[in-house]
Amino acid sequence: MKEIGKKKITSWSFFWLAMDAFLGLGLEIVILLGEMQVYGQGMDKMNTWQSLLHWGLTCLVWGIMTCFLLNQSKKKYDFNIWENRAVPDKRNIIIAGVLVLILIVQAALSWKGFKPYMEFRGKSVILFIGQYIYYLFETAIFMLIVIFGQKFGEMAFKKESIPWGGILLAITWASAHILTKNFQTGIESMFCALLYGIIYLLMKKNPKWSYVLIAISFMC
Repeated sequence: MKEIGKKKITSWSFFWLAMDAFLGLGLEIVILLGEMQVYGQGMDKMNTWQSLLHWGLTCLVWGIMTCFLLNQSKKKYDFNIWENRAVPDKRNIIIAGVLVLILIVQAALSWKGFKPYMEFRGKSVILFIGQYIYYLFETAIFMLIVIFGQKFGEMAFKKESIPWGGILLAITWASAHILTKNFQTGIESMFCALLYGIIYLLMKKNPKWSYVLIAISFMC
C-alpha cells in the first residue's frame, strides 16, 4: 500500500477500476433497452441504420468510459499504462503468436468458418465495418479489466507470473456471456479471456502490443 498525498492506494483501488470497466461494458444493455422501447424490437430485428446507431452510441459510451478510467488511474492512483514501453522478446512474441492462432482456430470452430467471413455473409459492407469498429472499442474497454485486474492481483497476492487480469476477465465479461448468449459461448469466452491475460503478460504488459494481438484474436 502506498499514498499519494492523503490518498491511500491499495490493491482494491485497481479492483474497483476493473469493476468500473465491467460496468461500462454493461451500459450497452441500458442503451439496448432504450432502443427496444423506441423501436419495439430487439437487436436481431433492427435494420442497418438502427444497428449502426446502436453500435455508434455504444462505442461513444465505451470510448468515454475508457478515457475516464485511464485518467482516473493516472491521476488518482499514479498508474499510467502508457508509461510501459517494454518490448517483448522474440520468444514471448512467438508464444503469443501461437496463442493468437489457437484463439483464431477456436473461433473458427465455434463459428463453423473463419469468423470475419461468417460475420460478413448476409451483411452490407457498411454494416460489417460498423460491427468491427464496435469490436475495436469493446476490445479496448475489456482490456482495462485485464490491465487493472492484473495490477490488483499482483498487489494483493504478490505473484506477477499469474494472469490475474485474464482470470478476472473470465469471471466478469466472459461469464456474462452465459446469461446474454448461452452456456457454451460463456465457457468459450472464459477460455479466451484467460489466454488474453496470458498474452498481456507475454507482451510485458505493454498496452499497445497487447491491444493489437488481443484485438486480432477477438475479431478473427
